[in-house]
Amino acid sequence: MKKAISILRIAILALMGSVGVLFLLGEEQDEAPFTFFLHFLFDKVFAFAMLAVMVYLAARWIDKDKWLKAIVEWCCAD
Repeated sequence: MKKAISILRIAILALMGSVGVLFLLGEEQDEAPFTFFLHFLFDKVFAFAMLAVMVYLAARWIDKDKWLKAIVEWCCAD
């Protein structure tokens, strides 16, 4: 059961990171200036919020999850 929870946590973090980066790097195609600005503002605020929640959850889950801790040690080895 712990392995399934670890995999679910990793999948949630990967999905949140992917969606956040897609919204952050996305390009608007609206021609009207007002709708362009509204879509641009919504996309960037949503992206930063998604990435902030992902970082918060990762920091909270790393202490509890040995798989996440191993991934962080593997990726950020000095």
